Amino acid sequence: MDMKGLSLALLVIGCNEAEIANAFQAAGVWNLSEGPFPPLMSYGQYAEKIEPQIRSALAREHEVPAQPPFIEAWLAFALFEGQSALNLEAVIEAADSINHLIPNPDEIAWAFLQLGGRGWLVVEGDQYSLTADARRAIDAIRCGAWAWEGAKRLEEWILSHPPDRKR
Repeated sequence: MDMKGLSLALLVIGCNEAEIANAFQAAGVWNLSEGPFPPLMSYGQYAEKIEPQIRSALAREHEVPAQPPFIEAWLAFALFEGQSALNLEAVIEAADSINHLIPNPDEIAWAFLQLGGRGWLVVEGDQYSLTADARRAIDAIRCGAWAWEGAKRLEEWILSHPPDRKR
């Protein structure tokens, strides 16, 4: 679901524009100085907006707040579902298809840093993918499950297998 769909869904269930704006700002996907209501962005527009923050985090130019283990599993599985390297827009779209949420920049950056710490992430230009070793490991861990169930199985594995912080 893109921000437009999410905004509309939140309005339908009774949230007001200020609540939605505050939630998007807290998630780091929109700034109140941009106006009173979040712009309705596509995956591509959102990816373009947050790409510098992701790149900065991967270059270790700023600290990224720790996230729950599911975040790493969710984004790893989004990369796993792509049969080839994905740009950030495609990663976000795949993540949305798994969890029906748009990951915020800190979630994406944290997951990518964790995957990098495992030696599982490949970054080539604006493309992100998993190593062959990562694909084999995730395939074994998921035991045939896809999407949500596969990500949950990977989360359980992550809980007992922290990444190597030296990478």
